[in-house]
Amino acid sequence: MICIIPKYKFTDIKRVCEGRTLTCIEAQRDFGKVKKGELGGFIEDTRNLSFHGDCWVGGGACVYGQARVLEDALVDKYAKVGGRAIITNKAHVTDNSCVKGHAFIGGRAGVHVETFLNGTVTVTGRARLWCRRLYSTQGGLVPHASDLVRIFDEAFLEGLVTLRDNVIVCGRAKVLDRARLCDDARIGDEGVLQGGAVLSGRGVVYQNGVVGDRSLVTNNAVVGGWAVIGGRSLITGAACVLGHAEVRDRVFSGDNYVTGKNGRLHIRHSCPPDSFHAFMRKYHADAETLPAACH
Repeated sequence: MICIIPKYKFTDIKRVCEGRTLTCIEAQRDFGKVKKGELGGFIEDTRNLSFHGDCWVGGGACVYGQARVLEDALVDKYAKVGGRAIITNKAHVTDNSCVKGHAFIGGRAGVHVETFLNGTVTVTGRARLWCRRLYSTQGGLVPHASDLVRIFDEAFLEGLVTLRDNVIVCGRAKVLDRARLCDDARIGDEGVLQGGAVLSGRGVVYQNGVVGDRSLVTNNAVVGGWAVIGGRSLITGAACVLGHAEVRDRVFSGDNYVTGKNGRLHIRHSCPPDSFHAFMRKYHADAETLPAACH
């Protein structure tokens, strides 16, 4: 008869985390990069850390509530995982990050450097988040990502970014600095949102479009191609900025269809061709089919 040694056991070391008493764990055998006898982090119950796979809670990290760490995932370096969050596959949550609510972190995703995730947030693929926490003027913690946020593929987030209210970041898109996404916005392909820019109201940045500085793209507006939006520009009301357009401190709205070449803007007061609208309808539809958190 083969006796399988449990992966870990509880020690006598305790810690209180958010009013819950957690217990330090100790590895009982070698697995993955963990060695027998190595002290891990703190969990509330065995349901928090699976005995299967090479998953581990280490480095002073805390996992509690109905949160689960599964398969080959790692929660380490003083990170906290609570609520009904799931960390699975080969995902990492480290560096004082905090994951709560119904968050789902999977694939080879990494959540680092004090990133705060709450609500129905999904991070998969090879997405990387390096988002330091924000504080309100009252000193309270402001969630960086909440209310159905989905981050996929090789998306990259860094800085004091804020995401909320049904937004999607996918492809190799980058969201940097103090940029904000909200209210059904989408950014994909090689798109970049940076500086203090805001993308909201079903606005879309795709292909190689860049929106930066204090610009706002909102109300079904689209930035694509190799367009660059800067200054305090406002792109709104279903306006489209495409091609090689370089826009700074301008306002485009309604039926403005803007393209650019050789540093010059070409502005038409007519809608783009039907084929473009068909593409955008498909873009929104494809985004809606991306899976939300798995609970």
